[in-house]
Amino acid sequence: MDWFYPVLSSALTGEKAEARIEKYWQKYVIEGQGVRCVSDQPWVTMAETSELVLALFAMGRSKKAGIVFSWIQDRIYEDKTFWCGYTYPDMVIWPEEKLSWTNAVVLMAADALYDLTPASRLFSHDAWDGFLYKNLVK
Repeated sequence: MDWFYPVLSSALTGEKAEARIEKYWQKYVIEGQGVRCVSDQPWVTMAETSELVLALFAMGRSKKAGIVFSWIQDRIYEDKTFWCGYTYPDMVIWPEEKLSWTNAVVLMAADALYDLTPASRLFSHDAWDGFLYKNLVK
């Protein structure tokens, strides 16, 4: 997660954000599956994947964010809560816990992508730039 958090938090924006995402994409992303929790283990998590979706959205890359988000839509239990993660390529759910923060960040990613609540632009770099200009730089 440390590879995209500077983008998610707006510490890196624009070309620096793009370069950061590109630099680590192959190391952490399993195309069509999601984001590894750690680079040297075959464990994909819904939380890290959703956080990357938020980082991509923050940068204005909504189409790419939507594609990444689509990768995890079928990773759910019968009660419609999301798995925490799974091993790849064997697709074993691990751990089998149902974690509130996993489902919370999936909801935040869905909100960003589909503009479900007034908080949907919370991570948008453009929204923050506008806010900072209107409120701090006068």
